[in-house]
Parts: sequence; structure tokens; C-alpha cells
Amino acid sequence: MAPNRILAANLLLIRELERLAERLGETPVMVLKGGALLLSGCRGFEDRPMEDLDLLVEPRCRREVVNALEAMGYQKFAGDPGQYRRDGLAFDLHDDLWYLDDEEHKAVWRRSRSVDGGEACLRLPSPQDLLIHVLAHAAVHHGAVEPKWAEDVAALAERHARELDLEDLRRELKRLGLLPAVLWFLRRAGLSLWTETRGQGHILRFVYLRDWRFRLRYLGRTLFPSADFIAGRYDARSRWGVLAWRVLRPLLLLGRLLEPPADRRRGP
Repeated sequence: MAPNRILAANLLLIRELERLAERLGETPVMVLKGGALLLSGCRGFEDRPMEDLDLLVEPRCRREVVNALEAMGYQKFAGDPGQYRRDGLAFDLHDDLWYLDDEEHKAVWRRSRSVDGGEACLRLPSPQDLLIHVLAHAAVHHGAVEPKWAEDVAALAERHARELDLEDLRRELKRLGLLPAVLWFLRRAGLSLWTETRGQGHILRFVYLRDWRFRLRYLGRTLFPSADFIAGRYDARSRWGVLAWRVLRPLLLLGRLLEPPADRRRGP
């Protein structure tokens, strides 16, 4: 889609969001994904296309939001119970974020922020919560790498570089069970949020292998590779040299995983 058409479509969607906010008064809605990226200044209105506006709605407020949309002429779309459409425009309502429990949802709402210059009811997730949502949506919900999602992640990380604690982000992704999929997505997208761990590729392959039979076989081959591999990797020129490196290699791999990121260089 041409930039002018993307700009026009986005401006129309945001104007509809403002009309909705005027009807809602103090009833809060949280803008997610593309809409949040535009309203927070992470992406430009002319280069980030949107198919709809995703809104997180507290369950107790859902009926009020639906009533407001219906008063604006939107109708429930038969193929998606959360989507409301009118004249090619669409809002997608979400009662929850699938990877969070009730207390975690409350924390996301507490950390949310008002839209600069917008109606009081319009909220944006905190930078970390938005980044987690974008990563979860791309890496797990869709399980694919699309340019716009990779660009979303890169733009978020750059825009909020001073505010994001990337190690805390990594811990939170791990706690939520999202980290393996996110690492896969980042690698496929050619992005890096953290200093890459030497041996990380070994770990991801181990995690994603289909069952324990394959994992154990892979683990054995990684820790105790062939003599030809040892000789080439460590420039071992004698049988005793190969034997020595064969003993040392498992210890070196473990040591690499335990080193601080800044100290990691070429792995074993």
C-alpha cells in the first residue's frame, strides 16, 4: 500500500478511536499493537499499516464499549466475536491478554499511561508491556516472521532504549513461558535485544527437538563430537591433543554459559 493511502487509512482509524473515546467518557480502553505504536510515536502514520484497532477492555466495561460502538454504527462481525465493523473500518475488543492471569492484568492496567493530548479514557501499555505483547503476538500467536512485526520490535526498542531494562524484559519473558519462542522470532527476524549467549543456539535446538530421544542424541553429539570436528575446531594435531580437547569441551561449553555477557567471545 502506498504511503499516502496508509496515512489516510490510519488517520481515519484514529479519528474513529477519538469519537469512541468521546462517547466513553471515563470508561478506560487500552490501545494495543499498531494503534499503540502510532500513538506513542514509535511508528509513523504513513508507514505502519493497520487492518483494525485492537483495544483491551476490562470485562466489567465491555458492554459499555460495545454500546458505544453500536451507537457509532458498528456491527459485530460473525467470523470473530470480538470484532466490530463498519464501512471497512474495524475495532477488535479483547477482554484479556492470553499469557497473563488476573493479577497480572491488574498490574498492566496500573502501569498503563494516558495518550498525550488524548482523551483521559485512552490508555497505552507501558513500553515493556507493549513490547512483550508485540513479541507474544508475533512469535506465539502467529508463529511467523513478518517485516512489520520485526520493524515494530526494532522501533519499540529504539524509541524506549533508555526506559527499557532488557534484562528485566528477558526475565519476564522467561517467567511467562514466552522466551524460547521470542528468541526464535528474533533470530529469524535478524534482531538482537540482548548480547547473544554463546551456546544459545545449542540450547534452542535442544528445546525445539521433537522428543527426548532426539534431544539426548543431540546432547551427546554436541558434548562429544567426532574426532575430525575436534581436530578442526581446536587445531588439535595429535591423537593426544584430540583426546585432551574431547575432555575439555563439555567444561568449556558449560563455562561459556556461565560467563557474563560482556566476556563472551568465540564459543567452543
